[in-house]
Amino acid sequence: MIVCSKKSCVQQHAKGQCRRPNLTLLITWSLFLIVTFSSCSLGPGQSAPPPPEFVCPTMTANPLKLNMVYDSSEQFWIKDVINDFNSQHITACDGPITVQATPMDSGLSMQEILDGKLQPDVWSPGGDAWISLLNQQWHSKNGSNLVNTTPTDSPTSLITSPIVIAMWQSQAAAMGWSETGTGISWNEIASLIADPKGWGAYKHPQWGKFKFASPSSEYSNAGLDALISMNYAGTCSPPTTPDGNPICKNTGLTLDDVSSSATSKLVTSIESSAISYNASTSALVDEMLSHGLTYLNAIAVEESLVVQANSDKTKYPSLPDKFVAVYPSQTNVVATYPLAALQGDWLTPSRNAAVLKLRDFLEGPTEQAKAVQYGFRPTSGGVAAPIDNDHGVDPTQSNPGLPIPDIGVLQAIQSNWVKQRRPFDVMLLVDTSGSMNFPIGNVPKIDGAKAGLKTFVQLMADSDQLGLTTFSDHVGNLSSIATILRDKRQDVLSSIDGMLADGGVKLYDTMGSQFQQLQQLPSTSIRVMIVLSNQTDNQSNMNLNQLMSLITPPSSQDSGAVIKIFTIAYGSSADVDALTQIANQTGGQEFSATPQNLQDVYQQIGEIL
Repeated sequence: MIVCSKKSCVQQHAKGQCRRPNLTLLITWSLFLIVTFSSCSLGPGQSAPPPPEFVCPTMTANPLKLNMVYDSSEQFWIKDVINDFNSQHITACDGPITVQATPMDSGLSMQEILDGKLQPDVWSPGGDAWISLLNQQWHSKNGSNLVNTTPTDSPTSLITSPIVIAMWQSQAAAMGWSETGTGISWNEIASLIADPKGWGAYKHPQWGKFKFASPSSEYSNAGLDALISMNYAGTCSPPTTPDGNPICKNTGLTLDDVSSSATSKLVTSIESSAISYNASTSALVDEMLSHGLTYLNAIAVEESLVVQANSDKTKYPSLPDKFVAVYPSQTNVVATYPLAALQGDWLTPSRNAAVLKLRDFLEGPTEQAKAVQYGFRPTSGGVAAPIDNDHGVDPTQSNPGLPIPDIGVLQAIQSNWVKQRRPFDVMLLVDTSGSMNFPIGNVPKIDGAKAGLKTFVQLMADSDQLGLTTFSDHVGNLSSIATILRDKRQDVLSSIDGMLADGGVKLYDTMGSQFQQLQQLPSTSIRVMIVLSNQTDNQSNMNLNQLMSLITPPSSQDSGAVIKIFTIAYGSSADVDALTQIANQTGGQEFSATPQNLQDVYQQIGEIL
């Protein structure tokens, strides 16, 4: 049947609510659908005619599995509601639909879709910005958009969550925050970071310097949205009256706005206090809550994670202070979690019909109510506990958030951030002992190591410093860490190609000497060591206990100056226990790898530095 509105006649979906037509689907099904479109107007007392029936191109009883990739921060809700959906045995054109849902950071899933590594039927990134970025890059490669964003067919927002500055309550209160709605601006945070007195400026010198962490804007939705919020804050001008608020732009962010000296200075100042750029917002929450008041003072995350942290008394039984959400004054951005049916050539009309069934199910009142339980704000209906002050958030913060900038401005924001973020000093240590010539799965370990190292080198920015040292029974310094990568990237790649494997394993001595070299570098950069080892040490004068003593951060050391060590146990002969102890002692992480997955491991490390 046909449903008439003030603008046009649109198709009614099975949910019983008037929806915009999926134009792509209608075109694809034009030979199978019987739909009549006409302009019409309902007069008083008239009712809309019933919606048209779908005519599927084929009807089968075969089960249909949908592949869904979604933003990691949705994980608790998505796991719950997808279990519900799969238990309902819902059908469209085929037999019962089931959904295989995979959590992944939005930027990483976008890149894997572009690279052809992922071909999901449905994608739910953290926000519309990722859809704009995906479409722009897909169009450049293929001449068309992968997601339809026409006014009548744009992706549906499933749930929302404001991006907040999560802080310890006592520290937020010291800066003037209150539960009744008084926020803190990015400009106030930048001023505190720049103040040589640190927290002493607020009469709390015991807290040291202000320390901030934000997920990477290249991978994380919270990282990108927080960066957009900072760029809006760069447009703020001083208040016109003593009691007034700064005047900030709230729409139409331009290239001039994001490239201005004021914006650059603000973002660079905030980023200078970053201690890491972990792609995972939940990992940042764990890092902050497990180290106490002076390790991290603020992180940019989704509001839902603050609710979840305050709800999980098993994981966080005795926090030193309440964990609260601070809403950036006048520059709030909201994660919208759109559900996008992709238009790749791997999709079929039957799969698109199944996606519509999934969308209608997730937007239903039962599943939307579950979103509130996990700290998200539903797209329909109000909020209740645990979205309340008891769980560290403000239920009255209900504005839709600032608009996401146009694609050109969005790309400029990301490009500028690579120059504005805190730089890295990274020392790569690579085992080149004779056993690296042995193969795993017909691939010599030394060849796999070269491919993995090249992947990592390409991840680094021109402004980062990168050193490369090999070790066997002797040490080879292939590239000094004292020069920025822009001036020597090709030389480093050539050095990797020339690596040869021979001799014993001098792991601990090499790590100790290179660690001491890193200590001599200014702590204005994030300092990191990444060690690939395939054998137990058999040549060093230093033992494991002596190395552990050397690398253990002093209790008085600022968390932003700690040198983190990431270790890679390469093959089954590596000393996994020793490598794990070394990584854990510095706040790093141990990975296991083979030539077949080493590139992915280096990619993972690049995401969590």
